[in-house]
Amino acid sequence: MLRTFHLAPFLGRQVLGRASIQAGIAAVAALSISLPLAAAESSAGDGWRGQITPYLWMSGLSGKIRPVANGPSFDLDRSFSDLLEDLDAAGFVTTLARRDAWVLIGDFSFSRSSAGGRVAPPGAPPGVLLPATASERQRSLTALVGRTVAEWDGRRWDLLAGLRAWQVRTEVKIPLVGLEVRSDPSITDIVLAARWHGSVAERWTMTFYGDVGGFGLDSRLTWQIYASANRALSPSSHLSFGWRHLAVDWRNRGRVVDLALGGPMVGWTVTFD
Repeated sequence: MLRTFHLAPFLGRQVLGRASIQAGIAAVAALSISLPLAAAESSAGDGWRGQITPYLWMSGLSGKIRPVANGPSFDLDRSFSDLLEDLDAAGFVTTLARRDAWVLIGDFSFSRSSAGGRVAPPGAPPGVLLPATASERQRSLTALVGRTVAEWDGRRWDLLAGLRAWQVRTEVKIPLVGLEVRSDPSITDIVLAARWHGSVAERWTMTFYGDVGGFGLDSRLTWQIYASANRALSPSSHLSFGWRHLAVDWRNRGRVVDLALGGPMVGWTVTFD
Protein backbone atom coordinates (compact mmCIF):
# COMPACT_ATOMS: atom_id res chain seq x y z
CA MET A 1 0.00 0.00 0.00
CA LEU A 2 1.39 3.43 -0.97
CA ARG A 3 0.95 6.23 1.56
CA THR A 4 1.75 9.90 1.83
CA PHE A 5 2.99 11.03 5.22
CA HIS A 6 5.07 13.78 6.80
CA LEU A 7 8.16 13.35 8.94
CA ALA A 8 7.63 14.51 12.51
CA PRO A 9 9.84 17.21 14.00
CA PHE A 10 13.03 15.60 15.25
CA LEU A 11 15.20 15.88 18.31
CA GLY A 12 18.87 15.01 17.85
CA ARG A 13 19.02 12.08 15.43
CA GLN A 14 15.50 10.75 16.03
CA VAL A 15 12.95 11.21 13.26
CA LEU A 16 9.72 9.26 12.89
CA GLY A 17 7.14 9.38 10.10
CA ARG A 18 3.46 8.58 10.29
CA ALA A 19 3.91 5.36 8.34
CA SER A 20 6.62 4.23 10.74
CA ILE A 21 4.31 4.95 13.67
CA GLN A 22 1.57 2.83 12.15
CA ALA A 23 3.98 0.01 11.38
CA GLY A 24 5.41 0.15 14.88
CA ILE A 25 2.03 0.22 16.56
CA ALA A 26 1.00 -2.88 14.59
CA ALA A 27 3.61 -4.84 16.48
CA VAL A 28 2.68 -3.31 19.81
CA ALA A 29 -0.91 -4.39 19.22
CA ALA A 30 0.16 -7.85 18.21
CA LEU A 31 1.89 -8.36 21.59
CA SER A 32 4.27 -5.82 22.83
CA ILE A 33 3.31 -6.77 26.36
CA SER A 34 2.72 -10.47 26.45
CA LEU A 35 0.07 -12.30 28.43
CA PRO A 36 0.84 -15.85 29.58
CA LEU A 37 -1.89 -17.77 27.72
CA ALA A 38 -1.60 -21.09 29.49
CA ALA A 39 -4.93 -22.80 29.20
CA ALA A 40 -4.51 -26.44 30.06
CA GLU A 41 -3.28 -27.65 33.44
CA SER A 42 -1.08 -30.58 34.33
CA SER A 43 -2.35 -32.75 37.13
CA ALA A 44 -0.46 -32.95 40.38
CA GLY A 45 2.43 -35.39 40.55
CA ASP A 46 6.09 -35.82 41.38
CA GLY A 47 8.62 -33.78 39.44
CA TRP A 48 8.08 -30.96 37.00
CA ARG A 49 5.17 -30.98 34.56
CA GLY A 50 4.75 -28.40 31.83
CA GLN A 51 2.98 -27.14 28.74
CA ILE A 52 3.61 -24.96 25.71
CA THR A 53 1.04 -22.75 23.95
CA PRO A 54 1.41 -21.01 20.59
CA TYR A 55 -1.32 -18.35 20.31
CA LEU A 56 -2.78 -15.52 18.26
CA TRP A 57 -4.28 -12.25 19.54
CA MET A 58 -6.64 -10.51 17.09
CA SER A 59 -6.55 -7.10 18.73
CA GLY A 60 -7.70 -3.66 17.73
CA LEU A 61 -6.01 -0.55 19.12
CA SER A 62 -6.88 2.92 20.35
CA GLY A 63 -5.00 5.65 22.17
CA LYS A 64 -2.27 8.24 21.70
CA ILE A 65 1.44 8.12 20.91
CA ARG A 66 4.15 10.78 20.76
CA PRO A 67 7.26 9.01 19.38
CA VAL A 68 9.58 12.03 19.54
CA ALA A 69 10.04 14.51 22.39
CA ASN A 70 8.53 17.91 21.53
CA GLY A 71 6.95 16.35 18.44
CA PRO A 72 3.29 15.95 17.55
CA SER A 73 0.96 13.42 19.17
CA PHE A 74 -0.98 10.94 17.05
CA ASP A 75 -4.44 9.62 17.94
CA LEU A 76 -4.93 6.00 16.96
CA ASP A 77 -8.06 3.97 16.30
CA ARG A 78 -7.31 0.87 14.23
CA SER A 79 -8.97 -2.51 13.82
CA PHE A 80 -7.15 -5.83 13.68
CA SER A 81 -7.52 -5.93 9.87
CA ASP A 82 -5.91 -2.48 9.63
CA LEU A 83 -2.92 -3.63 11.68
CA LEU A 84 -2.61 -6.85 9.69
CA GLU A 85 -1.98 -4.93 6.44
CA ASP A 86 1.51 -3.88 7.60
CA LEU A 87 2.50 -7.13 9.34
CA ASP A 88 5.34 -9.13 7.71
CA ALA A 89 5.92 -11.85 10.32
CA ALA A 90 4.96 -12.68 13.90
CA GLY A 91 5.31 -15.43 16.46
CA PHE A 92 3.88 -15.82 19.99
CA VAL A 93 4.44 -18.66 22.45
CA THR A 94 4.03 -19.14 26.19
CA THR A 95 5.12 -21.91 28.56
CA LEU A 96 4.01 -23.01 32.02
CA ALA A 97 5.71 -25.41 34.45
CA ARG A 98 4.56 -26.73 37.82
CA ARG A 99 6.10 -28.66 40.68
CA ASP A 100 4.09 -29.07 43.87
CA ALA A 101 2.82 -25.55 44.71
CA TRP A 102 5.39 -23.72 42.56
CA VAL A 103 4.48 -22.38 39.13
CA LEU A 104 6.68 -20.77 36.46
CA ILE A 105 5.36 -18.90 33.41
CA GLY A 106 7.38 -17.60 30.46
CA ASP A 107 6.18 -15.79 27.36
CA PHE A 108 8.05 -14.70 24.22
CA SER A 109 6.81 -12.69 21.24
CA PHE A 110 8.29 -11.42 18.01
CA SER A 111 6.85 -9.35 15.17
CA ARG A 112 8.11 -7.46 12.15
CA SER A 113 6.11 -4.84 10.21
CA SER A 114 6.82 -2.57 7.26
CA ALA A 115 5.12 0.13 5.19
CA GLY A 116 5.96 2.19 2.12
CA GLY A 117 4.89 5.67 1.12
CA ARG A 118 6.09 9.17 0.32
CA VAL A 119 7.49 11.71 2.76
CA ALA A 120 8.11 15.41 2.94
CA PRO A 121 11.77 15.62 4.09
CA PRO A 122 12.74 18.24 6.67
CA GLY A 123 13.45 21.57 4.95
CA ALA A 124 11.92 20.55 1.61
CA PRO A 125 9.64 23.00 -0.28
CA PRO A 126 5.89 22.40 0.06
CA GLY A 127 4.63 19.63 -2.20
CA VAL A 128 7.99 17.85 -2.50
CA LEU A 129 7.46 14.19 -1.60
CA LEU A 130 10.06 11.42 -1.82
CA PRO A 131 9.66 7.63 -1.72
CA ALA A 132 10.34 6.17 1.72
CA THR A 133 10.04 2.94 3.68
CA ALA A 134 9.37 2.37 7.36
CA SER A 135 10.00 -0.85 9.27
CA GLU A 136 9.50 -2.06 12.83
CA ARG A 137 10.73 -5.03 14.83
CA GLN A 138 9.67 -5.87 18.37
CA ARG A 139 10.66 -8.55 20.85
CA SER A 140 9.19 -9.12 24.29
CA LEU A 141 9.80 -11.51 27.16
CA THR A 142 7.71 -12.09 30.29
CA ALA A 143 8.99 -14.21 33.20
CA LEU A 144 6.80 -14.92 36.26
CA VAL A 145 7.23 -17.12 39.33
CA GLY A 146 4.57 -17.87 41.91
CA ARG A 147 2.75 -20.37 44.05
CA THR A 148 -0.65 -21.97 44.25
CA VAL A 149 -2.37 -20.41 47.27
CA ALA A 150 -5.66 -22.33 47.11
CA GLU A 151 -6.70 -25.59 45.42
CA TRP A 152 -9.96 -27.57 45.55
CA ASP A 153 -11.97 -29.92 43.27
CA GLY A 154 -9.73 -29.41 40.24
CA ARG A 155 -9.61 -25.61 40.66
CA ARG A 156 -6.72 -23.43 41.81
CA TRP A 157 -5.63 -19.86 42.52
CA ASP A 158 -2.07 -18.81 41.67
CA LEU A 159 -0.31 -15.61 42.74
CA LEU A 160 2.76 -14.59 40.71
CA ALA A 161 5.35 -11.84 40.32
CA GLY A 162 8.07 -11.15 37.79
CA LEU A 163 9.36 -8.95 35.00
CA ARG A 164 8.13 -8.01 31.53
CA ALA A 165 10.67 -6.54 29.09
CA TRP A 166 10.34 -5.50 25.47
CA GLN A 167 12.23 -3.67 22.78
CA VAL A 168 10.71 -1.93 19.77
CA ARG A 169 12.97 -0.76 16.93
CA THR A 170 11.48 1.57 14.32
CA GLU A 171 13.41 2.70 11.24
CA VAL A 172 12.62 5.15 8.41
CA LYS A 173 14.65 5.32 5.18
CA ILE A 174 14.55 7.90 2.36
CA PRO A 175 16.98 6.44 -0.22
CA LEU A 176 17.03 9.41 -2.64
CA VAL A 177 18.57 11.73 -0.03
CA GLY A 178 20.44 9.05 1.92
CA LEU A 179 18.45 9.65 5.10
CA GLU A 180 18.07 6.84 7.62
CA VAL A 181 16.68 7.42 11.13
CA ARG A 182 15.62 5.08 13.92
CA SER A 183 14.19 4.82 17.42
CA ASP A 184 14.73 1.77 19.66
CA PRO A 185 13.37 2.19 23.19
CA SER A 186 13.62 -0.65 25.72
CA ILE A 187 11.14 -0.97 28.59
CA THR A 188 11.20 -3.23 31.66
CA ASP A 189 8.32 -3.42 34.17
CA ILE A 190 7.69 -5.25 37.41
CA VAL A 191 4.43 -7.25 37.18
CA LEU A 192 2.14 -8.71 39.87
CA ALA A 193 -0.39 -11.29 38.66
CA ALA A 194 -3.25 -13.54 39.80
CA ARG A 195 -4.59 -16.54 37.89
CA TRP A 196 -7.56 -18.88 38.39
CA HIS A 197 -8.04 -22.12 36.50
CA GLY A 198 -10.65 -24.83 36.99
CA SER A 199 -12.90 -27.46 35.50
CA VAL A 200 -16.46 -26.33 34.67
CA ALA A 201 -17.79 -29.28 32.63
CA GLU A 202 -16.65 -32.52 31.06
CA ARG A 203 -13.61 -31.70 28.85
CA TRP A 204 -14.08 -27.96 29.50
CA THR A 205 -12.08 -25.64 31.78
CA MET A 206 -11.98 -21.89 32.32
CA THR A 207 -9.00 -19.60 32.89
CA PHE A 208 -9.02 -16.05 34.32
CA TYR A 209 -5.89 -13.93 34.53
CA GLY A 210 -5.11 -10.37 35.59
CA ASP A 211 -1.95 -8.39 36.22
CA VAL A 212 -0.80 -4.90 37.06
CA GLY A 213 2.68 -3.41 36.71
CA GLY A 214 4.83 -0.40 36.02
CA PHE A 215 4.31 1.48 39.29
CA GLY A 216 6.26 4.41 37.83
CA LEU A 217 9.54 2.49 37.63
CA ASP A 218 9.45 2.44 33.82
CA SER A 219 5.84 2.53 32.65
CA ARG A 220 3.54 4.69 34.75
CA LEU A 221 1.01 1.89 34.71
CA THR A 222 0.24 -1.24 32.74
CA TRP A 223 -2.61 -3.67 33.41
CA GLN A 224 -4.52 -6.40 31.65
CA ILE A 225 -7.27 -8.96 32.07
CA TYR A 226 -7.89 -12.19 30.20
CA ALA A 227 -10.52 -14.92 30.22
CA SER A 228 -10.76 -18.12 28.18
CA ALA A 229 -12.78 -21.27 27.69
CA ASN A 230 -10.59 -24.34 27.05
CA ARG A 231 -11.66 -27.53 25.29
CA ALA A 232 -9.68 -30.76 25.78
CA LEU A 233 -8.94 -32.39 22.42
CA SER A 234 -6.97 -35.23 24.01
CA PRO A 235 -5.31 -35.91 27.39
CA SER A 236 -2.31 -33.80 26.27
CA SER A 237 -3.86 -31.20 23.96
CA HIS A 238 -6.26 -28.28 24.49
CA LEU A 239 -7.79 -25.56 22.29
CA SER A 240 -8.55 -22.20 23.92
CA PHE A 241 -10.83 -19.31 22.97
CA GLY A 242 -10.71 -16.10 24.95
CA TRP A 243 -10.74 -12.32 25.19
CA ARG A 244 -7.95 -10.03 26.37
CA HIS A 245 -7.78 -6.33 27.20
CA LEU A 246 -4.52 -4.48 27.80
CA ALA A 247 -3.74 -0.89 28.75
CA VAL A 248 -0.33 0.77 29.04
CA ASP A 249 0.80 4.30 29.91
CA TRP A 250 4.53 4.92 29.29
CA ARG A 251 6.17 8.34 29.27
CA ASN A 252 9.87 9.11 29.00
CA ARG A 253 11.53 12.48 28.32
CA GLY A 254 8.64 13.81 26.30
CA ARG A 255 7.82 10.56 24.48
CA VAL A 256 4.40 9.05 25.19
CA VAL A 257 2.74 5.68 24.61
CA ASP A 258 -0.82 5.65 26.06
CA LEU A 259 -2.71 2.76 24.48
CA ALA A 260 -5.60 0.36 25.00
CA LEU A 261 -5.85 -2.92 23.09
CA GLY A 262 -8.57 -5.54 23.08
CA GLY A 263 -9.80 -8.47 21.08
CA PRO A 264 -10.29 -12.24 20.86
CA MET A 265 -7.49 -14.75 21.32
CA VAL A 266 -7.03 -18.36 20.25
CA GLY A 267 -4.34 -20.78 21.43
CA TRP A 268 -3.34 -24.44 21.20
CA THR A 269 -1.76 -26.07 24.27
CA VAL A 270 0.34 -29.24 24.45
CA THR A 271 1.19 -30.70 27.90
CA PHE A 272 4.16 -32.88 28.75
CA ASP A 273 5.92 -34.50 31.75
